[in-house]
Amino acid sequence: QVPRPGPLQGPPQPAPPTRRRGDITTAIIIVLAALLVAAVVLGIVRGHGDSSDAAPSSVPASSASQTPTPTPTPTVDERTQALDNLNDARSRSMQNLVLNGRWVLQLDSKYEGVYDPQQTTANGSHSFGLPDIYQHYQDLASYAGSKGLHNILLLKATDFGTQVALPADTWVTLADPGGIDSYEAGLAVCSTLYPTLSGDDLLNSCMPRQLSQPHS
Repeated sequence: QVPRPGPLQGPPQPAPPTRRRGDITTAIIIVLAALLVAAVVLGIVRGHGDSSDAAPSSVPASSASQTPTPTPTPTVDERTQALDNLNDARSRSMQNLVLNGRWVLQLDSKYEGVYDPQQTTANGSHSFGLPDIYQHYQDLASYAGSKGLHNILLLKATDFGTQVALPADTWVTLADPGGIDSYEAGLAVCSTLYPTLSGDDLLNSCMPRQLSQPHS
């Protein structure tokens, strides 16, 4: 039997060249080196950009302008302030004061340290210091004003009228409404000011007196 020829085959092809492992390793190293160089360059560029945007350095504290510390205002103690206020009120009352014997209403008479069982201070005490006396004068002026009596005087007991054995710095609050021609008429006005008081209680809060020259 004659054998059949097999399929035609071309000439043998050369085998593809094989890559050596060393070439691949070298390529990887080159790529990594390139990436490393790129990262370094990028970092340098960013660093320069940040430094250009940095805020200017602050002025040293020694060269900065210093705000001067204000000198504290000396405080005046409460008693001294009250005494000044009382003297100021008395000075105003003494201006153009005419001591002609007219009837006025004495609303208060107190000296420093006096004990008044019928009246109390703002803190509930019956002993009156100068701040209490000045506050009482202001309260009386406000109350009398609400009743239509606006001419309120503050004098010392030695400034007018009958002189009695009282300390020289006895502060007297007076209402001078005018038109009072007798003790009884003055007492009637007092009753209008303090309608709930009578007798000694009324006289302790409002008493008619004559505004005359000081005399014994």
